[in-house]
Amino acid sequence: MEKIKEVLDLFNGAGEFLEKTIEREQNISEGEFVKLVLIWIKNSKGQFLIQKTSKKRGGVYAVTGGHVKSGQSCEEACISEIEEELGITAVKRELNYVGSFPYKNTRLFYTYCLLKEIDCKKLKYQKEEVDFAVWKNAEEIRELIENGELRETSVISFDLLKTNY
Repeated sequence: MEKIKEVLDLFNGAGEFLEKTIEREQNISEGEFVKLVLIWIKNSKGQFLIQKTSKKRGGVYAVTGGHVKSGQSCEEACISEIEEELGITAVKRELNYVGSFPYKNTRLFYTYCLLKEIDCKKLKYQKEEVDFAVWKNAEEIRELIENGELRETSVISFDLLKTNY
């Protein structure tokens, strides 16, 4: 069975649609960007749900996230990624926009926070992407950062979260 290729919209550095698309594996030209979302899931204890990525995805800690597919809004991508990676249902009104940042001259990351009580034992992981998820407080996340165990984009996103949310 042939794998369906992911199609992504292309944007300029200001996040404006360029009326062009690209397949995910294709190279991006200078001045063109794809959008990705990162979602910090926070519980009432002030802990964040951090996932350990599969070996195929680097085997590092990261927050939930992924590419915004062609025609999707960032919020729709958040809902889709949360469902795909963790089996959690979320709705648009639960998502709180935190901020955005460019990364490596080809990607625009949009950070969101979802306030939700989740039992890790009930999560349904997308095995190609996620090994497991755990709740960590801000101090434990800082330890992951200091030890180089948190994906770089999650580190940048965490800094946005601390200053804007």
